[in-house]
Order: sequence, then C-alpha cells, then structure tokens
Amino acid sequence: MARAANTVSLCYSHMEWGEDALRVFFAHMKNDQRGTRPRDPRHIYANPLMPAICPILAIGLYWLVYGVETSATHVFPGNDQYDRFRKALRRVLESTGMAGELERCGTNCDDI
Repeated sequence: MARAANTVSLCYSHMEWGEDALRVFFAHMKNDQRGTRPRDPRHIYANPLMPAICPILAIGLYWLVYGVETSATHVFPGNDQYDRFRKALRRVLESTGMAGELERCGTNCDDI
C-alpha cells in the first residue's frame, strides 16, 4: 500500500523488475522526510488467479490505453491527479447501484 502523494510523483526510473515482482522505489516516505534512510522497494506481485484485482495487469492496461510516453519522467503525467480521482470516485459512488448500496450501509457519497 502506498500513499497517494507517493504515487502521484512516481517516475519510470523508480520502477524495476526484481525476480517475480515489480519493485518500486519511492523518492519520499512519510517516515523519512529528510531522505536519510536507504530506499527499500515496495514489491508489486501479479495475481494470476484473480485478474480483476491484479496490479500488474492494471498497470499493463493503463499503458495500453494511455501509452507509455518515452519522453515523460512521471508514470502518471498531468496536473490535479487528486481532483481527477476525486471526481471519478464521486461519479462511481453516485451511480444507481452504488448509491443504493451506500444507503443500505447507512452512509452516502458525501461521507466518503
């Protein structure tokens, strides 16, 4: 699991394959603001048994849809990623099926 602030600034140079996992090195960590600790990678493993939740498949599909910009440094280019995600999440939460499920659980879109 990673903080959103870390994933927004993720660069292609921070990623590498190591054995059977995609290794991601984050430039800044919440528990190391000065950057004095050695960079231990986070490991991302494929889930071949459940492709619906496989992070490697998700990254591959993202690159198939948006392409890999060889001149870009960031994996997720652009501005306002937080706002874009918030709007997309709100659309999903306000959809008919999801809104009904949230109501059944005693909450609504504004609570999330």
